[in-house]
Amino acid sequence: MAAKLDGGAYLTSFVDAILEKLSPILEEDDSFLERNFLLGRLEKTLYEAGPVLDDAEQKQFTNKKVKKWLLDLQDALYKADDLVDELSTKAAIPTTLRDPGISSSCSSLVDSYIEGSGDMEKIVGTLESVVAKKNHHRLKECAKVDMSSWRTPSTSLVVSSDIFGRDEDKEKIIKLLISEHENVVQHDTKTRHLSYDVNDNNSVPKMLEACESSSHVRTLFQIKADLYGEHKEGIDPCRLLEQLKRLRVLSFTSFKIDILPDSIGGLIHLRYLDLSGTPIVTLPESMSNLYNLQTLKLRRCRGLKKLPSNMQNLVNLRHLDIKGTDLKEMPKNMSKLKDLQFLSFYIVGKHEENGLGELGELTHLHGSLRIEKLENVKNSGEASNARMDEKIHLNALYLEWSWSLFEESEVCEKDVLEKLRPHKDLKELSIEGYRSTMFPDWVGQSSYHNMTELKLIGCRNCWVLPSLGQLPSLERLVIEEFDKVKKIGGSFYKGDATHQHQETPFRSLKYLSFSHMDWWEEWESYECDDDDDAPFPKLETLEIWHCPKLRGDLPTFLPSLKELYIRGCEELGCYLPRAPILRSLRIDGKQEARMRELPLSMLRTLWVNGEQQVEYVFEAMTHTQPTSLIHLHISECSSAISFPGDSLPPSLQQLRINNCKNVEFPMQNQQHESLTSLTIKNSCDSLTSLPAFPSLLSLRIERCENLTSLELSQSQSLRYLWIAECPKLKNIIRLPASLIRLFIIKCPLLGEGIERKDPHIWPSISHIPGIYFLCTNSLLVEYMDKELCIYFNFVVSGRNFNLEWTTLRLLLLHHPLTHPNLRPFITFLGVALACLLAHGPCWFARDESEQTWTKPN
Repeated sequence: MAAKLDGGAYLTSFVDAILEKLSPILEEDDSFLERNFLLGRLEKTLYEAGPVLDDAEQKQFTNKKVKKWLLDLQDALYKADDLVDELSTKAAIPTTLRDPGISSSCSSLVDSYIEGSGDMEKIVGTLESVVAKKNHHRLKECAKVDMSSWRTPSTSLVVSSDIFGRDEDKEKIIKLLISEHENVVQHDTKTRHLSYDVNDNNSVPKMLEACESSSHVRTLFQIKADLYGEHKEGIDPCRLLEQLKRLRVLSFTSFKIDILPDSIGGLIHLRYLDLSGTPIVTLPESMSNLYNLQTLKLRRCRGLKKLPSNMQNLVNLRHLDIKGTDLKEMPKNMSKLKDLQFLSFYIVGKHEENGLGELGELTHLHGSLRIEKLENVKNSGEASNARMDEKIHLNALYLEWSWSLFEESEVCEKDVLEKLRPHKDLKELSIEGYRSTMFPDWVGQSSYHNMTELKLIGCRNCWVLPSLGQLPSLERLVIEEFDKVKKIGGSFYKGDATHQHQETPFRSLKYLSFSHMDWWEEWESYECDDDDDAPFPKLETLEIWHCPKLRGDLPTFLPSLKELYIRGCEELGCYLPRAPILRSLRIDGKQEARMRELPLSMLRTLWVNGEQQVEYVFEAMTHTQPTSLIHLHISECSSAISFPGDSLPPSLQQLRINNCKNVEFPMQNQQHESLTSLTIKNSCDSLTSLPAFPSLLSLRIERCENLTSLELSQSQSLRYLWIAECPKLKNIIRLPASLIRLFIIKCPLLGEGIERKDPHIWPSISHIPGIYFLCTNSLLVEYMDKELCIYFNFVVSGRNFNLEWTTLRLLLLHHPLTHPNLRPFITFLGVALACLLAHGPCWFARDESEQTWTKPN
């Protein structure tokens, strides 16, 4: 935890910020300064401090007294800023949000606050005293730099390229923040910034201890954040918030907090609140009082179903992240959050005050926006009120109708989608669950010159795809679940009628995916004079998944294609595209499609399924050596075939053979130097032993019925070995010292040898730190780092296992049946047993819940 940093930096900007907040208060009326002379003194003192700060910040590195003065000044300025921030907040809160009975006049409101404040005299006096000492240090006044020529940022987001200088200082700060040394934890009354490491069990208690004595803390945030972790230790947010009234930044990321106290509404200075990853289920209505809040992060608050009803009061909110929540609807009047720059998604409600039209005023939205439940839009006029074409800072737009509603709506959704037309510079567009039969003309217009990604998903009533071929920058296209599309024809390649000259269709497309098109039968070829004019000149990946009625035709020539994946297209019998630089080919299913010429010399990954496909590949390998092949997966072939030349391709690194019982495994004596991963599953019935694999890292063998022994002395790199359901396997000998995990599942002959500690088997496995052994349906034995665990999945017999488990530390029972033979078995386990855990009914459990048993001394 880091609690304190050297002070003094950037105080000039700090003073300017205080004066900027103070100015509207002082300018309310001419008599204000006369009535509240303390604020006049504060303004005068700030103006006196400003001119010498640049000189002081330079001298602090060589003059300890100046550094001490800057630290004192910083502390006094923090307190003054807290005061002014509170005054300006109370003055700025709209009249409608103030308590009844309080004067609507800004100056009167501030007057009453000042009269009731006993600290103001002390705060101003302290600042005056510190500033008066500036003359003791002979500080020079510096001319104020004219900042008017600097570009004003259009968003509150930091652009990294605009940050420069003081790199050494930045490095020191970063090291300090992530340091784990005790001497970093220095907290006193001047501490303003606290951080904690959620992965360090000692960090959070130290942070809580620091909060006890540091009531002026402004930031409490997390470092080394684990986005998907959860801190084991709970905290009392009520107590914490009671102590830290001046917080500007608060992060409870991943803490076990399911509710926030109402007192959070009293943190009027708060600008940034992060509750991401917490199990919070509700937010107090008092959060609507956080007038200054600019950032609210609720990402992955999966139990959160509702936001405070008066969210519209957070008029300074700029960033609202609600991705990963379970919100059912949006609060009313979100249109009042006119400064909002980021909104992860918006749920269209059924009422006007939380309907789609509320987005109309949010013209400053940046980044991406998802709009859900568009089926609640009543008419195209409501969609028009959203003014989507005016949101020029959006890069990505996701439009979603609920998938549970497939019937066509009474509202013409084509008209609704027409009015949701985004601005022309949009880069990504996704339309999901759209229920009309056709798309409006703007979808696919070439005027969307920056669009790089388009997804059309679950548009089940559409019978024709929009014309997309003339989108000039489109790189990724995903089309899924168009139930009524039977043919993709020439219109798919064309664009709108605004340009008579048609460019090469899909000239920038790199990734194309069709999936779950249940009635798609034909992909019509595009007519062109030569290959140079053919569509998809830059296509690198083509995926066609689960299109069971597709017969053809596929594009004939794809010069840039590197990956081709076809699965679940049983009727596809045409030739696959010519692809001279193809690197990865996967054909999975019963389809008969094949390539005119398999580019084996270029392929790196080959995955084929089915008898005809496997035979075709093996036949091709007899003519062309696959010199670049790294991954080979063959499955579902009953033919009696063998690898060409009785050897594996020399470049092969990963081989998987699944359900190919008659494939002959190559047993030539040559060593396969490149192979690192081998899986044989229900295949190679003739296999009785394995050849040498000196580079093998992972070996998985399942249901090899005739495998009798396994000797892997030459596989000195092997780390993981999985053996399952090999009924004739009796011996595993000379396993390498490199092995760290061994799985033996339902190998009865081998299991018997292990149970009796067969001298031919036991020396080969006793050195392995992690062993998982299921010899019957009743026992799974685990060695984990030399501390043996036994896990009962379920007990079917009272069999006595004569093993001297002298290192047994933990016994786990998962829903065991009550059985009298368990008691002597547990007693036999040895003196090292430290803990027994049970889940479910068993003879030593007191109830149905998980119980802990500790062995008596």
